Amino acid sequence: MNDGNCETCGEDLQMNACCIPRDEKQNPKLIRALKDGKAPLEYLPSSVWPGDARVHKTGADKYGRSNWLLDSILASTYKGAILRHLKAWCEGEDVDPESGEHHFYHIRACCAIVLDSGMKGTLIDDRLVSESKDQG
Repeated sequence: MNDGNCETCGEDLQMNACCIPRDEKQNPKLIRALKDGKAPLEYLPSSVWPGDARVHKTGADKYGRSNWLLDSILASTYKGAILRHLKAWCEGEDVDPESGEHHFYHIRACCAIVLDSGMKGTLIDDRLVSESKDQG
């Protein structure tokens, strides 16, 4: 039974040569991409890309394109938005009434923005830290 580890090397199933299915081991472009450290984007479900793009476009129209890179953003702002969209979905509302898109697209957009902002140095991490962590 596969627990997410390679049966040959025991490591997480990633980009080790032994983890590649036998029929793909002969593909020189795949081998080159793995050696070059390229992300295996072929594993992403492309069916969601249009919804992601529409929600990002809605945000760009409202706040400015790539605004999180022009000015610093607060993590708490996106935490609040993620939680509001998740709450709406949990309460049975699939589609955001303002954008007409599924709430999960909004959650994905918020997560992408926080991740990108963190990578680019424009994220202000203002999450509350619990007392137990402070005394830890």
